Amino acid sequence: MVNKNNVEGKFQVKPLDSFEKIRNGYKIKSYNIKSLDEKPVDYFVFASHEKPEVYVFKKIDGKYTVLDDKTIQFEYDPIQF
Repeated sequence: MVNKNNVEGKFQVKPLDSFEKIRNGYKIKSYNIKSLDEKPVDYFVFASHEKPEVYVFKKIDGKYTVLDDKTIQFEYDPIQF
């Protein structure tokens, strides 16, 4: 995807199992995200054909944590459309 400044962004798309607002951010359950923090991407996208919501998080180093193989926690809001 290319933004208005003609800069290409890289996305990692993962299936969305659940999305939970927590006290200090958001917790997402997905599939096989153990090494997600090692991917050379700019954005993480979580979506499912069973749910109408799509969540996009800009990759901000030090502001998200991979908790286990199925859970990631972000300390900031997803991108609003």
